[in-house]
Amino acid sequence: MARSPQFDDFARTVDLLSTPLVVRVLYGLGDGYSPLESVPDGSDTSQIEEAVRRLADVGALRYGLDGLAPPYPEHAVLTQKGRRILDVLQTPSAQFADEA
Repeated sequence: MARSPQFDDFARTVDLLSTPLVVRVLYGLGDGYSPLESVPDGSDTSQIEEAVRRLADVGALRYGLDGLAPPYPEHAVLTQKGRRILDVLQTPSAQFADEA
């Protein structure tokens, strides 16, 4: 059975968002926090690094001017693409809040 490009995009999105801490890091960056500040105290460093790497791989974040990569993700910033992803995630939340 052939799969559509839309299905493949959806599957990649679900895979990205199901990565531990990705959503927290994405929301934190959107609020101006570093990835390390965005996650609960005591979070597994390898999960933080993986979340940052996955977001960087899809172009949702870039590293600051110093170019430091994990394990120094505190210099990460959202890209325009990252802002668009965050906007899409926040839209349903706003719609549900309006209905309450």
